[in-house]
Amino acid sequence: MQWLMRFRALWGTYKPCHGFRPAPQYLRYQSFSEVGVLRSSDHDVPKEFNFARDVVDYWTQIEKMGRRGSNPALWWVNDQGEEVKWTFGDVTDLTCRTANVLTHACDLQQGDRLILILPRIPEWWLVSLGCIRAGIIFVPGTTQMKVKDFVYRQNLSKAKGVITTDTLAPEVDSMASECPALKTKILVSDHSRKGWLDFRSLINLRFPNLECCWTGGEALLLEDQQKWTQRTGVPLIELYGQTETGMATGTSKGMKIKPGSLGKAIPPFDIKVIDEKGHVLPPNTEGSIGIRIKPTRPTGLFMCYEDDPVKTAKMECGDFYNTGDKGIIDEEGYIWLLGRDDDVINASGYRIGPTEVENALAQHPAVAESAVVSSPDPVRGQVVKAFIVLTPQFLSQDLEQLAKELQQYVKSVTAPYKYPRKVEFVLELPKTVTGKIKRHELREKEFGEV
Repeated sequence: MQWLMRFRALWGTYKPCHGFRPAPQYLRYQSFSEVGVLRSSDHDVPKEFNFARDVVDYWTQIEKMGRRGSNPALWWVNDQGEEVKWTFGDVTDLTCRTANVLTHACDLQQGDRLILILPRIPEWWLVSLGCIRAGIIFVPGTTQMKVKDFVYRQNLSKAKGVITTDTLAPEVDSMASECPALKTKILVSDHSRKGWLDFRSLINLRFPNLECCWTGGEALLLEDQQKWTQRTGVPLIELYGQTETGMATGTSKGMKIKPGSLGKAIPPFDIKVIDEKGHVLPPNTEGSIGIRIKPTRPTGLFMCYEDDPVKTAKMECGDFYNTGDKGIIDEEGYIWLLGRDDDVINASGYRIGPTEVENALAQHPAVAESAVVSSPDPVRGQVVKAFIVLTPQFLSQDLEQLAKELQQYVKSVTAPYKYPRKVEFVLELPKTVTGKIKRHELREKEFGEV
């Protein structure tokens, strides 16, 4: 049931609640055993009622406001002692995902029937509430049903879909020809089956109409890129730009995708890697990412820093605007970001980009996120220091021993000289409102500037 627990860290793609609304009048009653309490027949029946929306989502809002206790909304335990605990927020999130799966991947519409044959596992509640949320009529059936029982229910209800486990799936397949209305078969199992949709995979984020995905603002970790592609089936493409430039690079449709690269320059920009005097450097040579501004300044590129000619002049380097970002351009013209000029660490003559080390750390299960900066050292001038936020399961471990383990791990997956000689575990990292890590704050702290 580990896949179910992982969803506590994910956010739903379908959110019916856009703000708190008070409980409907018909939900504001107290105990029905009290003397003189109003009976339901004493009030008008609501014109529209959806249990998932009007009850579950209402309690989710109450929960978010801190107005209910810590008891779970659902607590499931099996014979082996495995358990799943969900808050109302979890139930809302997961049933919204389920509704998306049923209406998109399974192509079921409001009013369609779905035969639900599952044991009392958590997915039973996900599917039943997902159906209610989407307006799909579910036809429940016991797992002790035989083939003739299924054929009878399916033909009578004209159900377009069925969801069950791999125990009953072979019997459903054996009589599929007798059920002409049945179009969609969904399997809840740890194993796949030909001709069946995998519920547990469809629910990790599926967008059937999604063609392209882009990201920008912060270097993308390879692990995040791989996870996104696994869960959506669509690669995540990195873009590059600044407030001063707008979007300057990317991978256009039809271009080869090079994971980790920023793509190529987007017209009207001419982008090169330059040295401190503005000379264009050869391929695969580290330098500053520059945008050509002479003889013609590209439309859309900022003109100057208002009332700050010194800062404006500093950004102009020969025929180029110096972005202040370090990078390289390969033989095919693809641009690779190494980090901000002041983020690059110079340790014993080696120049180390923080993203390289952060990517290595991200592959270790103990690391939730990290930020790598330079730290002063009397011998080497600077050394690599990693600020690390741990995943919950590693919080109770011996931190000194864990630090050594992480250092050895980085040595094993990247060049040994890049490993963090200093490690500090923190509860959170400083970030901007848009989620960028403020490495400069950590670096300034190390050098005693704050």
